[in-house]
Amino acid sequence: MEHDDQNEYETLRSEQDPSGERETSRKVLRGIFGAKTAEEKRALIKKSLLGIPPVVALILGLFYWRFGLIPPIGIGVAVFMTVFLLLTALATYASDKTHLHSEQALQGSLADKIGAFWLVSVVFGPFFAWVVGSTNFFTLETTQLIQFILSALLPVVCVLPLLSYVTRKNFFITLPILFVITGLAVYSHWSVVVMVLT
Repeated sequence: MEHDDQNEYETLRSEQDPSGERETSRKVLRGIFGAKTAEEKRALIKKSLLGIPPVVALILGLFYWRFGLIPPIGIGVAVFMTVFLLLTALATYASDKTHLHSEQALQGSLADKIGAFWLVSVVFGPFFAWVVGSTNFFTLETTQLIQFILSALLPVVCVLPLLSYVTRKNFFITLPILFVITGLAVYSHWSVVVMVLT
């Protein structure tokens, strides 16, 4: 009897959420952010938005304290963290809005695994590219090539699999997010990108 109830639940869930996207978003919210109830989700949205000013102040303050000025990479890190918190709030808000979800289910393929690395690549790729550029471990040509790979090639490769999840229902939100954030990563070392490609 219990087994039949479970099968009925799975059937109903698959009909209401054929892509499994809603269940995936719930698992992420529960596993990473601990948000299970509607109240906890509202609290997470509030914390994400209210956390932006102190996070930006902390990042810019640390760069100024260490270097006596705020370099472009410091501004870039602050922007990326701001975007990350905004995305957290947006994703939490949209977690139960099935009309905004992709109709394509996660396949667990290599492409999906590469796409899952996208947000990490756009934040830490430019950062480590800046770290490499601040050292004298490599020749100028090698340094520029590594910076190009970290800040431009890696984010672009990681974003491509995510385009398959863009639909007519969510493209007005998804495409700007993907292109703007990936563009910020590439632009962070734009002079290097131009030199490598020309």
